[in-house]
Amino acid sequence: MGKGRTIAGLILENWLRGRKKHFWFSVSNDLYVDAQRDLQDIGAGHIPHVSLNTLSYDDPRLNTFEGVIFVTYTTSVGKTRYDDGQTRVEQLVQWASGGGMEEFNGVMVFDEGREGREGGREGGREGFRMMVSDEN
Repeated sequence: MGKGRTIAGLILENWLRGRKKHFWFSVSNDLYVDAQRDLQDIGAGHIPHVSLNTLSYDDPRLNTFEGVIFVTYTTSVGKTRYDDGQTRVEQLVQWASGGGMEEFNGVMVFDEGREGREGGREGGREGFRMMVSDEN
């Protein structure tokens, strides 16, 4: 069993236990297709999943979405063009905590973290720093 299927298995186990919000961070959005395949291959294809870079900052679906959000390290450092300047990390924290009303208890995976830390295929060094920073 490969790393992706192991991650998918962790997500499925937590989903079945009622934990409905999960993050899958990686260096490249191309790997989202692999993540989808891994979920499907272990019988977890029914779990909703979305790549964050397909959602706008003001997309209302993010308020009620339950499932897996796939995030590249590069996308995680993006900032909105609106006045509030909310970062993707802040947006994800808000989603994970239900707007501050609950604690996050899902799976958070840093896939290909070595490449994210080193700059990776998408120059994800800054995104990786933000994700593991004590400030976030």
